[in-house]
Amino acid sequence: MASTPQRGAGMLLPLAPLAGNQNRRAIAAGETHNLPGGQFVVTPGPYVFLQELDPISGLYVNLPTWPNTPHFISSDGQNFRLANLTGCCLGALLTNCGSGYTSAPTVTTTGTAKFAAQVGGAISGTVTITAAGVGYNYAPQLIFSAPPAGGIQAKGYCTLSAGGINAVTVTDQGAGYGSTPPTITVSPDPREATAATPGPTTVGVLTAAMLATETLVTAVTCTDPGTGAYTAAPTLTFAGGGGTSAAATAIMCFAATGFTVGNGGAVYGNAQPFLVITGGGLVPASGAGSVVNPGISTGLLFPRQANISGTSASGGTITATGLVVNDGGLFQAVPAGFVLPSGTGALPTTTAIVTITVGGVLDYYSIQPI
Repeated sequence: MASTPQRGAGMLLPLAPLAGNQNRRAIAAGETHNLPGGQFVVTPGPYVFLQELDPISGLYVNLPTWPNTPHFISSDGQNFRLANLTGCCLGALLTNCGSGYTSAPTVTTTGTAKFAAQVGGAISGTVTITAAGVGYNYAPQLIFSAPPAGGIQAKGYCTLSAGGINAVTVTDQGAGYGSTPPTITVSPDPREATAATPGPTTVGVLTAAMLATETLVTAVTCTDPGTGAYTAAPTLTFAGGGGTSAAATAIMCFAATGFTVGNGGAVYGNAQPFLVITGGGLVPASGAGSVVNPGISTGLLFPRQANISGTSASGGTITATGLVVNDGGLFQAVPAGFVLPSGTGALPTTTAIVTITVGGVLDYYSIQPI
């Protein structure tokens, strides 16, 4: 039986509002707030993710959002949430798939985050073009069938030559398919219907294959991101499963919280403003393993660089005293820091060296039922 939604400011919203603003909520590092059923305009802060539950993997995935920008959400009351994941683990990049595994090894780490490994069930990086198709004006979408619950869905795209599919790139090899490869549905681009010569006249046929070996670790997922207390990436340790040598690097969600000074430099001016900016903060997408799964690793977060301002000491050196974090950014790993002088007076004679500190930060979001 259908129900009548309750509308208006402050209705059926998670947690208590902040004093003086019934639509604005605080969300601490490591916290998640589920969205109740209804339609909402949600404005996440710069460190808040809007997430949806993936019915295949059973994991919450980040939806494309922009900080401090309203987003319309129609929630069923179960599958959407807001999450402040700063200071938390997001996923893991396999750096070595290991060998000889007959069952999933246990993955342990320091802190409160939890991880799970999968063995086998990934597709090969090569897809066979059984039939190229005829008459394509635009590259079609490739839809790989889903694995059983708990698996990772494979993904890929194709390119055209002379109206037919000429190459397929596998962007995610998936995991958990067992020994049966997924089927690939070739779905024509919607623009084909309005093209001068609508196509295709013959649809392409593509065939996936499983990896030759089923004794590799093919995926490591973060099943619990932790409580937001990480200030450095933890080490992941694999044990059991009958195999050896599997290894992975944790993908983090860090915000810059400040910096420490290794060398204060010289001639930055007497009490002059300076800016510390960041670079990097990515986990390199490489490793000895042969399985590519960016959807649960390096594709989870693309860094937003930070900037921090301060004032030089009376002797012309850089100091962390009185620093202001203008934007803490978001990072997969600890970024590098670079000091920029104010632009007035002489250039520094000795460049300052700083180390960015990272962790979890408090943030806010607003939510308005409509």
